[in-house]
Amino acid sequence: DIKRCLAYSTIENVGIIFLGLGLGFFAQANGHPTLALFGFAGGLLHIWNHALFKGLLFLGAGSVLHATGTRDMDQLGGLLKRMPWTGCLLLGGCLAIAALPPFNGLVSEWLIYLGLLQEGVLDAGFSGLLSLLLVGLLGLVGALAVLAFTRLAGIVLLGSPRSLPAEQARESSLSLLGPMGVLLAGCLLVGVFPQGALSLLALPLEQLVPGGQAALAPVLLRVGKLGQFHGLIGLSLLAIAALLLWLRHHRPVARRGTWSCGFAFSSSRVEYTGEAYAELTQSHLVPHLLAPQVKRPLLRGVFPRRIGLSQQSLDPVLTRLFLPGIARVTHWCVRLRWLQQGRLHVYLLYIFMACTLLLAWGVWAGRGVP
Repeated sequence: DIKRCLAYSTIENVGIIFLGLGLGFFAQANGHPTLALFGFAGGLLHIWNHALFKGLLFLGAGSVLHATGTRDMDQLGGLLKRMPWTGCLLLGGCLAIAALPPFNGLVSEWLIYLGLLQEGVLDAGFSGLLSLLLVGLLGLVGALAVLAFTRLAGIVLLGSPRSLPAEQARESSLSLLGPMGVLLAGCLLVGVFPQGALSLLALPLEQLVPGGQAALAPVLLRVGKLGQFHGLIGLSLLAIAALLLWLRHHRPVARRGTWSCGFAFSSSRVEYTGEAYAELTQSHLVPHLLAPQVKRPLLRGVFPRRIGLSQQSLDPVLTRLFLPGIARVTHWCVRLRWLQQGRLHVYLLYIFMACTLLLAWGVWAGRGVP
């Protein structure tokens, strides 16, 4: 489900925001105003960045849903040819949310990286070690984000259509594409000119770190260099795209069938699905507690009967803590159902008893008050 994928990534990005803000408060409490600015600036800027690229991706998911009528990635595929503008805008949003240049996601995360690294270098105690460990954790989260959004882009946009609605999809109207283009332009603008976005945050940063205007200069210097790097990458990508367009118009193009590994008739059934794309990660890299539950009957005999395979991804906090706790509370509430008599005089008795207990408690609590 495209929208469910985006919703879960919101949890990740909120965690990054709180990591930056937590770094800021911790560094400020330890007398490191410059490091506090790195953390606060990264956390606050990531709020804006997340609003830009997550809004873009949700609008892109809505455009896909409007054209195909489904949010199931395994029912899509091949949409980049049928919806090129939507596909390109979605690809830009995936690059931004995966913190890849030249877009804005890398800017705020880079500030948090720098703050954590400098905190780890300056503090020789356990907190310094914890900061360095958080660098590795943030890098792991970034790698998982890249995996999640290469899956989304690859399964939805590339390959062959896996259903009739995906095959018949048509490009969305300008009223749907226009807002997506504005948001992608905002992602690119913040990525190439991050100093402007941070200058707008100068007042709240001054309130969080008193006297931090002077310490803001090294932060602007660092992100300025990153913005130059992003600008260079953006110009390089534009030059490559212009060269490819020129070659496409000035050189003959041979059109032949795609090599299908020796199959006489290619089929979308042999393409990767979203589950297959993530199988290596969820089977070997994710802890067993978070791994999906797979029900796979054993094959028996020389000519085994037809079997089915099912897979379910469960939230461990929800299934192991929240739902069992709610079940226990519900059980005790059912045992107290005899209190619900449905008679007016019984309810008046309950009110009288509650008022009497409250008055008695008030008298007892106020005994020592002059």
